[in-house]
Parts: sequence; structure tokens; C-alpha cells
Amino acid sequence: MTHELKLLPQYFNDVENGIKNFEIRKNDRDYKVGDTLLLREWDNEYTGREITRKIDYIHKGDGQFGIAEGYCILGLQDPMLKLIKDQIIEESDFAYADFDRYKEEVLGIEPDELPDDDFRYGMNRAVEIICDHAALKQREIGSKQIDTIKLENNTPKIAKGHTL
Repeated sequence: MTHELKLLPQYFNDVENGIKNFEIRKNDRDYKVGDTLLLREWDNEYTGREITRKIDYIHKGDGQFGIAEGYCILGLQDPMLKLIKDQIIEESDFAYADFDRYKEEVLGIEPDELPDDDFRYGMNRAVEIICDHAALKQREIGSKQIDTIKLENNTPKIAKGHTL
């Protein structure tokens, strides 16, 4: 289901740039995880700017923790980070499926030079670092474009291209 909502310019910009990943709203629309928010910039009239975000978390207010009953906090999925995570998971699936082949073909090392537990830890840590870096980079440049993550000298690099 899609919910169309007004959003003031200062909040619109922060959501668009990945700085604000939540909305606090009156819970009068039966929001559900997986629903889409169509956020339309409102400055005493619609400006014509709009973005969409999927709801990936809902905290319903019950009078505790400063959230009044009848209100909710909606966690918004960052499409750039989702794309990056999906791409990393796809690459990781190949790596985990055949550690030895991945070590030889992609990393250029002998399989016994890097124990599987160390390799798995390294891959998981790389996913965290890349996602953190991507979030910071998105905030820094306000970019909504990425294409691929590739290794250059065994260092992950984000290449721009796709508009999300």
C-alpha cells in the first residue's frame, strides 16, 4: 500500500540525502512494514518534489519512551544502502560457496594462506565497513546514484551511475 504524505522542505532534504531515516506520524493510516511512503515536499503548497521510501520498521506509541499513544515512528529504508547490501550479499554468496576458489581467483592468494574463519570474519567486516562508508558518502555528497562496488587493489570502491 502507498501512503501519500506532506513533508516540509527541511525534512524533505534530510530524507532525500539519507540523513533522516524515520518519520514520526499520527498512526491513523494502518501503516505496515513493507508499505511505501510517497513523500511530497510541502511549502504552503506542493513544490513538485517527491520521493518514495519503504517502511522497514514501525514503533507504535503507547505512552512510553516519549511517544504518545496514537502516534508512531516509521523506520525508512535507504534505497542506496539496500542496493549496496544486495550487491555485497550476491558477491558474498559466491565467496562463501567456494572459499578456496574465491581466495585464488579474486584475492590471488593460496587457500591455506587465510583460514576460513578469518576469511568469513573479514568478509562480514567488509560488508559493515562498505555500508557505513556508503551512508557517510551519501550524506557528504547528497548523491542518489551508485552503480557498482568493485575491488581496486583489494580495496572496495563505489562507482556512480544508476539513479535510484
